[in-house]
Amino acid sequence: MLMAMRAAIDEIESRLPQWLEESGTPGASVALIGGGHVVWARGFGSKEATSSDPVSAATVFEAASLGKPLFAYLVLQLCQSGKLNLDTPLWHYYEYADLARQPQALALTARHVLSHTSGLPNWRPSREGLRFLCDPGERFMYSGEAYVYLQLVAERLTETPLGELMRRSVLLPLKLNASSYVWRDAFEGNVAAGHLADGTPIEKRRPERANAAWSLHTTATDFAAFMTNFFDRDSTRLMRSWLRETFTPQAQVEASLSWGLGWGLAGAEGRDSFWHWGSNPGYRCFAAASRDTATGVVVMTNHVDGMRVCREVVRVALGRDHPAFEWSKLQEP
Repeated sequence: MLMAMRAAIDEIESRLPQWLEESGTPGASVALIGGGHVVWARGFGSKEATSSDPVSAATVFEAASLGKPLFAYLVLQLCQSGKLNLDTPLWHYYEYADLARQPQALALTARHVLSHTSGLPNWRPSREGLRFLCDPGERFMYSGEAYVYLQLVAERLTETPLGELMRRSVLLPLKLNASSYVWRDAFEGNVAAGHLADGTPIEKRRPERANAAWSLHTTATDFAAFMTNFFDRDSTRLMRSWLRETFTPQAQVEASLSWGLGWGLAGAEGRDSFWHWGSNPGYRCFAAASRDTATGVVVMTNHVDGMRVCREVVRVALGRDHPAFEWSKLQEP
């Protein structure tokens, strides 16, 4: 395995600058997991197209939806402690005004949210109310709105805003010191700027309130370190029973893709890998790891076409193309 990892690192180092150029992506940061630990991390290219300031392993990116599995980890902690039940309707904990007078709300649970079977859209149409598109549990339907509702439940149960709750309950205990769901002054000067297709930098957002679905700022190294907590080992903060629950397929996405609790799953019964992607304006990220081999990869880029870079890096790191890249959802702008 060490020889294969060394070969992968050599190929990524030699070819990634070319992949950046071909996709028009200014910069990327990559971290590799081997033997259940982060074994290598490096930045490539620049933080902004018009600058020579280089991306490093410590550069912060908007991780977008990579914040969802981190938040799911918190939710499972709340379940483990008995504060929340996966299958108790969320309405029992918090009556969400945006879903009032919709009978489906009385059936929506945390399990539905984490497995993307809530029946809610990803985001509500502009100037329109939030409406169920199907019944909870009926089918897979990726939803950031559902995560926002579950965030409100977590905040109500703990009487703590999500940014502080994540910092106190997950980020600090797991030593993810470069990560936050709200803007930190320490990020200034060390954050990659997002870019449009023509290479124009996007004005940087600095969220003051956390959003479980998209506001995570982190590094490839930090997120890779987070992923190592899902390998079977004594140091995990989740009991093995909750790890098994996490990786039990809850909903079918496509032939080779399913969804567990917070993570996408690839392969038969989700055994091939657990994975997720991130897509904010000007940023594209991807992370995947195998529990069987305790290996994995995280790629963060600062361009709308950065998923092309992610695909190439993941192919080299895992030794095969990942089926998630054929999923139409990853191709959406």
